[in-house]
Amino acid sequence: MTQNKHPENQTNPQTKKNAPRDLAGTVLLERYRLIRKLGGGGMGDVYLGEHTVIGKQVAVKVLHPQYSEDHEVVERFLQEARSASRIGHANIVDIADYGQSEEGLVFLVMEYLEGEELGDILHREKRIPWQRARKIAIQICNALQAAHDKNIIHRDLKPGNVFLTTFANQHDFVKVIDFGIAKIIDENEGARMTKTGMILGTPDYMSPEQATGRPLTCSTDIYSLGVILYEMLTGTAPFDSDSFMGVLSQHMFDPPQPLRERCPEADIPEVLENITMKTLAKKPEDRFASMQEFADTLRAVDDEGEGPPVTVPAFRPVRHDTGGSPARRTVLLVVTSLVLSALIIGGFFVWQSRQNQSSNGRSAGPPNPDRQAGLPGDGQAAVMEPATPAMEPPPPVEPPPMEPPPPASVLFSFSVNTPGAVCTLESGTLTVLRDGQKTTLGKDSELGKLPLNQLEVVPQKEPVILKISHPEFEDLSVPILFDKNLSIERVLTAKPRRPPSSTHSMNPPMGMNTDPTGELLTPVIE
Repeated sequence: MTQNKHPENQTNPQTKKNAPRDLAGTVLLERYRLIRKLGGGGMGDVYLGEHTVIGKQVAVKVLHPQYSEDHEVVERFLQEARSASRIGHANIVDIADYGQSEEGLVFLVMEYLEGEELGDILHREKRIPWQRARKIAIQICNALQAAHDKNIIHRDLKPGNVFLTTFANQHDFVKVIDFGIAKIIDENEGARMTKTGMILGTPDYMSPEQATGRPLTCSTDIYSLGVILYEMLTGTAPFDSDSFMGVLSQHMFDPPQPLRERCPEADIPEVLENITMKTLAKKPEDRFASMQEFADTLRAVDDEGEGPPVTVPAFRPVRHDTGGSPARRTVLLVVTSLVLSALIIGGFFVWQSRQNQSSNGRSAGPPNPDRQAGLPGDGQAAVMEPATPAMEPPPPVEPPPMEPPPPASVLFSFSVNTPGAVCTLESGTLTVLRDGQKTTLGKDSELGKLPLNQLEVVPQKEPVILKISHPEFEDLSVPILFDKNLSIERVLTAKPRRPPSSTHSMNPPMGMNTDPTGELLTPVIE
C-alpha cells in the first residue's frame, strides 16, 4: 500500500490495514474521485463519487482494506457486481465498473441514487398505507422476477436493501440493491460461495428452508418479500425474539399472526392479508409459484381493496394448549356424546312416525272402525295387526380418535468431523435418561463429547439449541426438536489463522459465528 496523498486521511501504520478510514478526496485508478461518505456496513463503505473525465456522479462501494487480501471476501464482493450487471433491470441498481486501486482498495461503481432506504422509512413512519405498500411490493416482484429469470436468488432481501428514489417523475421508484450474497443457480459458480453447514442472510427476513440450511429456490425470495410486505402493512415483522435462534425457530415452527389482528387500525383489505399470509407459508410449494404470479395477484387488487380470492395455506397450530383442563375436556366429550345420542334417537322416532303414517295412508276412503278396533271388517281377514317391534337401541357413539401418546423416550446420535468436540445445551431445557434416572439439563449443561451414540432423551414439543465446541474449530449452534429418533452428522469449520498483528474482533449474538462480511452464520439442521 502506498502512502496516502491526503494528510487528513493519515492513520497509524499499525491500524492502517485493519481500521476503515475516510477515503474522501482519494482518486481510484485516476477515474473516480471520492467526494464524501454516504454510508457503510460490515463489508465496506459507500461514497459519493465523480468520474474525473465526464463529471458524472456515481456511488462507489469500497471494500474495507483489511478484507482486500481475503480471496473469498473479494469473490463475494465481486459477486454483487457480477449478479446485478447480469440481470439488467430498471428496478435493480446498475453496476457500471469494478476494479482494484494501486493501494489495493477493491471497489465497485454503481449508479448514484437520491432517495431513501425502505428500512429508514419504516423506522420513521412505522407503517405505510396499504395502497403505497402494494405498489412498492409490485416493483420488488418485478425486480426479483428478472433476477430469477437469470437464475439468480437474492437471498438477503430486506428493507435495507430496497431503495426508493424518483425516476421519470415517478415517486417511490424501487431499486433493489446489494446482491453481495446472491446465489447463482449454477453448480460451477454457486458452489464456491457456500460453506458446508453454513447459511447466510438476515434472520428477521429468512425463509424456513433458509433457516434450516436446505437447498434454496426462488421461493425463498418470495417468503422474504412477504415478510417485508407484512412489515410495511402492520409496522412490525411477523416474528420477533431476543435471540437470533429464537427468530429462526419462529420462522420454522410458528404461524404468523393475521395482519388485521396484529394491526386492526391499518384497515388492511382481507385480500391483501390473504396474499401476504400465502407468501409466508412454511412449505415453498404452498406459496406463489413465482414472483410474476405474486405481482399479478397484487395488481388485481383495486383501489377499493377488492381482488381475486386467494387461498391461504393451513398453518401448523400454535403449540399452546387451548383445550382447558383434562376434567373440562372430559365433560365436553360426555356432553357431546349425549347430544349426538339424543339426535340419533329423535331422528329414529321421526322416521318411525313417518313410516306408520305412510302405511296408514295407503287405503283410500274413510277409516274403517272395525279395523281400527282390531276386528274383521268387510272383505278383510280376521288377522290381527302385528305389534310394533320393540325399538332397538341406537349404535353406541364412538368417541373421536385420540392422538397416540408420545413415546416415553427417543434416541439421539450426533457426530462431527473431528473427535473431542463438546456438546452443550445453549438454549432451552432437556431431560435425558441415564441408567433409568431422569436428569433435567439447563443452559450451558454438557451432554458429553462427540460422537454421542443412542442418547436417550424425553421427547418434548419445544426445540432446543445445542452448541458444539472445539478449540480448533468454529462453534456450531444446532436447533433440534426432540420428537422422534434422530441421527445427525455435521461438519465443523476450522478457525481461520489470522496474523498475530490482527486486532479485528467480532461479537456475534448467542455464540453464533460471523463471516468477514458481518453476516451471521447458522448451521444446517435436519
